[in-house]
Amino acid sequence: MAVATLNWCLVDFRDGRHERIHMSEGTEVWRECMRWMMDVGVLDKSFVESVSMMEFCAALRDGVFLCRLVDALIPGVIEGVNIKPNSQFSCLKNITHFVDACRAHFSMRDDEVFEPIEMYNLSNFLKVLNVLSMMSYSEIALRQGLIPFPRRADSPGTHTPTSRNSFSGSVGSSDFSPPARHYRVISPTETEEAIYQALPDRVDELTMDEKIYDTLHYQNSKDESEEKVYDVIVKKALSESQFDLSTDPASARYLSFNPVSKRDHVIKEILDTEQNYVEKGLNMISKRFHSPLTNVLKDDDHRVIFMNIAELWAFHSSFYAQLREAVFHTLGILERSDDRPRLTVGDVFLMNKHKFTLYGPYCMGLDESRARILQLEKNDAAVRQRILECCATLNSQQFKLQDLLCLPMQRVLKYHLLLRELLKDTKPGHSEFHSLERAREAMEDVNAYVNELKRDMEMKATVDEIERSITDLQMPHEWRLIDYGREHKDGEVKLAELTSPNSSAKFKPRYCFLFDKVLIVCKPNRSNTYTYKGAYIVTELRAERDAASVLSNGNGTLNSALGGTIRKLAASHTLTFTRKLNDRDELNGDAVRIIQMSFKNENQKQAWAESFRVAKENAQPSVGSTQHSVHFMTFKEKAGEEWPPCCAVCHNYLKGMFFQGYKCERCQRVFHRECLSLEKCERHGGGGGTKRISQSASFSSVASMASTSAAADPRRLITVHRGEQVAGRTRVLPLEEGRLAFERDDVLEIIQVHGTGMATACHVSNRARHGIISLSDVRKVQFRSNSTAGLGLNGGSGSAHTSNGHLSTGGVIIRKQSVTLPDRPAPSIISPMDDYVNTEVTAQEWYMGELSREESEARLRGTPNGMYLVRFSPKKHQYVISISYAGEVKHTVIENPTAATYYLDETTTFPSIVELINYYRENNLRESFNALDTKLTKPHRECKTFRANHPYKATEPKFLELRVGDLITLVDTMGEERGWWKGKIGERVGFFPLSYVEPVL
Repeated sequence: MAVATLNWCLVDFRDGRHERIHMSEGTEVWRECMRWMMDVGVLDKSFVESVSMMEFCAALRDGVFLCRLVDALIPGVIEGVNIKPNSQFSCLKNITHFVDACRAHFSMRDDEVFEPIEMYNLSNFLKVLNVLSMMSYSEIALRQGLIPFPRRADSPGTHTPTSRNSFSGSVGSSDFSPPARHYRVISPTETEEAIYQALPDRVDELTMDEKIYDTLHYQNSKDESEEKVYDVIVKKALSESQFDLSTDPASARYLSFNPVSKRDHVIKEILDTEQNYVEKGLNMISKRFHSPLTNVLKDDDHRVIFMNIAELWAFHSSFYAQLREAVFHTLGILERSDDRPRLTVGDVFLMNKHKFTLYGPYCMGLDESRARILQLEKNDAAVRQRILECCATLNSQQFKLQDLLCLPMQRVLKYHLLLRELLKDTKPGHSEFHSLERAREAMEDVNAYVNELKRDMEMKATVDEIERSITDLQMPHEWRLIDYGREHKDGEVKLAELTSPNSSAKFKPRYCFLFDKVLIVCKPNRSNTYTYKGAYIVTELRAERDAASVLSNGNGTLNSALGGTIRKLAASHTLTFTRKLNDRDELNGDAVRIIQMSFKNENQKQAWAESFRVAKENAQPSVGSTQHSVHFMTFKEKAGEEWPPCCAVCHNYLKGMFFQGYKCERCQRVFHRECLSLEKCERHGGGGGTKRISQSASFSSVASMASTSAAADPRRLITVHRGEQVAGRTRVLPLEEGRLAFERDDVLEIIQVHGTGMATACHVSNRARHGIISLSDVRKVQFRSNSTAGLGLNGGSGSAHTSNGHLSTGGVIIRKQSVTLPDRPAPSIISPMDDYVNTEVTAQEWYMGELSREESEARLRGTPNGMYLVRFSPKKHQYVISISYAGEVKHTVIENPTAATYYLDETTTFPSIVELINYYRENNLRESFNALDTKLTKPHRECKTFRANHPYKATEPKFLELRVGDLITLVDTMGEERGWWKGKIGERVGFFPLSYVEPVL
């Protein structure tokens, strides 16, 4: 569609008098508007000269440039702008910020500004231009030397776009002075009106890639100042003052070293920039700001502003020393003085990969740190003055504290680029090529880990805003909207909900939010608020390609017996979903069975369809033929466990703040979604797996349980855990959707504990029947045990059973009672996938022979959770498993009542000790012992002994300090791929560099 040239005129309102002021012929106001925004510094010249009116409209639609415009004219008045919004909700929030600023800082009345939804839908773009024109004629803009738009027809000459920096004309001249505050663009002609009416229908034809995000340069003073900090501090050449040449001859040789090859240049750049980063960056921030402001700022303010900068400084001081030694060896600055394997540049990065995850929380906190500094400088004169004094102590160019604190994020995101450049200049046959390749991959993984954490921080802020904006939304106890996954899509749609294929429904205007696990349906209100109407579990919705086949009349239209205008599906852009009903919904004739969503155009429809596909794949991923049974999970950091967790297939980090990946219920391993289909489940065919139970309660029914929980008798509430069994106190026949009905004394199994008073459970006798229960309606199941397996190993029977299966005194494990056998095949049956099992105990690597309790504790003390050995107790004359767990060593007897029966828990028996051990190597011991939440992870082999041939200074308690000649007992090879082992010297246990020791033969 060709864009007509628009001829405009202005109306001057003065004291109630109307004067028509004609504009110069042929002027296009939207181009004048772009010219003005370019002069302000918001739009790039190449964009202004090349785009159409449609592209300009689309560029303003997300509110980013509008907010940048205000910030350029009045810095700092708009906070919380979403720089790359990918949802209607975020766009409307940005536009609302702009409109609020127009009222507050440019004195515009409510009837002068546009509604945010008018900007987003482009339903009143003329009013948008009018607002921008008024802004250009404001005193704030004119004081900066900016030529306003549209120009009056009597302005002499032709306008040449002029930036505010080069504008030399008189702002107060008659050419540009506004006649009055109410300076408006009049209504367009019929031809012009047709162009504007077409905008709402055409704007969605532009995809995000066709907009300007990839081509337009964002002029951002914050970004420019941060980049300048990095260039001045980190990229600056080294000086002699940074070296102690009198005591360090190697530094003198390095300072005079002249790189010959490009590879040498890159290696030198890596070390030089690291030295500057540590000495002039982290060291300067610590000594000039972190320490001096300790007694000035409150503890919380100091923590928020500086985050974990002290940890980064300590780490990089050690990292730099290792990198320096590796570089000096690589460049020939240092000669090898012994036969000890030397570390390469790649090795240093690989050894320290895990430490680089310190940047995750740091980068996540940068925005809050910047906001806290601005807040304190604005509201606390003493703090502002002290920060200025700290800045004044810098010898180099003056920088703001918030700009200096961005230095670590800039540095960590450059390592993979430096390694990539070094790899380009390293031939594949070079001895360091493979270590450099792995190092680059490692730092790319760290880069992605840090970026994903920052993105999830922004996602969480957006979802929290959505939650606050939805009125009447009742969440389950201790649940937040973010617990239903990341948001994929939101926007206005026309929605119809049918209770059966032959029922009728109206399309109603609704605003929908699509998350990984739930679709929330709302009624839109004014001021970006919404009224909650309902929700659907994403995995219960099935997209129908042939909508006509699910409707009663077969012609692709909804019946309209109830009234309302229903458009034919063939002529509209509609998605149709059928809903999988649970047992209770099947009995409810009013349950929604079909959902139809109608959109303005095909682009919108396809965008929503793709978002549904991604959300459903996230919540219910395809595992191919691997037989994994997985849950989409949020992993939390726990003491004693490696963090962040790594994928079992690719060994890269699971990334993000929440729903980072998947855990298989059978093999207990964790995966990225894209790695799920690459490796078969280790437990498939071997039994022991638990049946996966899908979530079926609707969002609304789960939300309603909060009020029910509040009404429950707190004196009757019990504490339960997942997998525990309970029994009904009384008959329960709930009316709420998604609640579980049961009779008195029915045995239920807890699937998930939601919070105070509520849980999801299923019937043990029929696991397909599951739903929400109140813990005040059930009681613990008590069973009488005939087992004597709880006897202590100290020669007596003093260790009695406890009712809840916790540890008794003396480290003896008390068995948890159970009435059901685990879901596994009989141990005597060998499946086709199983290998032959050698049942001879003495042939196993984990069997230590006759060993006392004290000797086994000495061997296992300080080892990781789950490390174990099997011994024959000389006192009890029985086989015993000794297990390291939670810093202690636990012991449990292997019961052997008959010749071919062995067990830890009498409900789970085995024909041999070997098969018992194999089972608990794959299944959690918590099946039998509440107090042991671990598997038998690694056998304690006959420990190897090594001798230190090089001293090592431990920088943290978790490292093991070495002196030449020390004898180290190898505890674990965890970390070997990064150059570390875990060892023990006397009572000290920790990690040490494996290249610093040699085996004792």
